[in-house]
Amino acid sequence: MASNAKSVTLNNLTKVFIGPEKQQVVAADNVTLTINPGELVTFLGPSGCGKTTTLRMVAGFENPTSGRVFIGDRDVTSLPPNNRDTAMVFQSYALFPHMTVGENVAYGLRFRNLAKQDKQSRIKRIMDLVGLTGFESRQPGQLSGGQQQRVALARALVVEPQVLLFDEPLSNLDAKLREQMREEIRRIQTSLSITAIYVTHDQSEAMAISDRIVVMNQGRIEQMGTPSEVYSQPSSKFVADFIGRVNFLPGSLVGRAKVDDGRNAELAARLGPGRTLYDIDVDGRRLVVEGQDDLAAAAAVVGGRVLVVCRPEAATICGANEQISPDAHASGTVIRAMYFGSHMEYGITLGGGSSFTLIDFNPAKGEPLRVGDTAGLRFDEASLHALADTPAQ
Repeated sequence: MASNAKSVTLNNLTKVFIGPEKQQVVAADNVTLTINPGELVTFLGPSGCGKTTTLRMVAGFENPTSGRVFIGDRDVTSLPPNNRDTAMVFQSYALFPHMTVGENVAYGLRFRNLAKQDKQSRIKRIMDLVGLTGFESRQPGQLSGGQQQRVALARALVVEPQVLLFDEPLSNLDAKLREQMREEIRRIQTSLSITAIYVTHDQSEAMAISDRIVVMNQGRIEQMGTPSEVYSQPSSKFVADFIGRVNFLPGSLVGRAKVDDGRNAELAARLGPGRTLYDIDVDGRRLVVEGQDDLAAAAAVVGGRVLVVCRPEAATICGANEQISPDAHASGTVIRAMYFGSHMEYGITLGGGSSFTLIDFNPAKGEPLRVGDTAGLRFDEASLHALADTPAQ
């Protein structure tokens, strides 16, 4: 299957629905982005954020209120779905129960002007690719959920679309099977170098398979970047809170940090070029934290208040009870201690009253803390990120 992947460009794509009381509901609000040929981009966000509506406008199942959709250089905004050269994999599989697996996979070729031998060759190749060789004569009801999802994927791939669209395809599967299938989808997508748009509300899923993630909130793009960027450098409190688990440490901005020499220079070297370091006071302790270039201006508007984003794995225990290290950045009381085998998870109330979640990997290396212990914490400053502490919208 030769790659014929095309880019997808959305220009100011907007969709407004009229509610039951004639009110306007903006489902997608000036969504603008370009997806490169062969790239897998995930639309991620909570229910009602506009991700599925945007996908359906790319597919042609919804007409935009305004804006344009391009596949390659072709404006497809007004074209019906069957003329866009896209294929959709649905959450519900949407298989025909009265057809065999082979007939379901072949369905999209019924209206293609292909010789019978070419059709059979293409079906066999796709069945091999998705690991369903030998299942051609079975009925969908005889398959597991994962196998049915493979059939749905094969049916979409057999027409050799320029763009492959996924609408929450794994949400009906159990956790273990979901992990297996997302690996399979990524393997097949990369092996075919096909452009793909994937919609999910599952952050782990998005992180595992995406080249880039588009985080959506209330119809708008909140942030767009690689999985590493949206996790390590969230552009807003919403993104930081939605992607993975997070602690927010309130602090005040002191100013830009000097990186001429010493520890700050080492920190800057770890972070790499293009990152701005700031001195931030957190509960009387000075931290050096990276943030966006406009952090100082944004913090000035809110009186210097900032939030330091600290992931649970970005802190380590730095002594306990009477043996807390003087190098500790903070200390607090353990209120929760849970054992997960590979790690311990602690809930700690810090001195300033804020709660903190810490993940301590490989708990077998030492004696775990107990509820009521006083724990010292040290933060990996290279893993921290600062945001202006703006009021919630």
